[in-house]
Amino acid sequence: MSNAVRIPNKTVEMHEVSETPETRPDQRREPRYRVDKHLQIFSDGLALPARLVNESMQGFCIRVARGCVRTGQFIRLCFAWGEVEARVMWTRDVGKDSEAGLFVP
Repeated sequence: MSNAVRIPNKTVEMHEVSETPETRPDQRREPRYRVDKHLQIFSDGLALPARLVNESMQGFCIRVARGCVRTGQFIRLCFAWGEVEARVMWTRDVGKDSEAGLFVP
């Protein structure tokens, strides 16, 4: 849908914005809890720094340097209390980093 808005000496076209991840209603099965912790992950045998963004009953969202993880890959997350293996379900670029959604089977 397009509406023209008249501003003196200028016509501005206004368009309806489609849904984006930020505006889409949250349809997740479980609540996410914000976290801000540094941790280490192991990806393809390399130890890498990461930041935990949120957690849920079945997974995590982490932020890592761009290109360090890929969809479908299994990685290990190292916490003070132990390690967890998780599968990378999705990634998206955020500035110079990437965020990755992780599922813990």
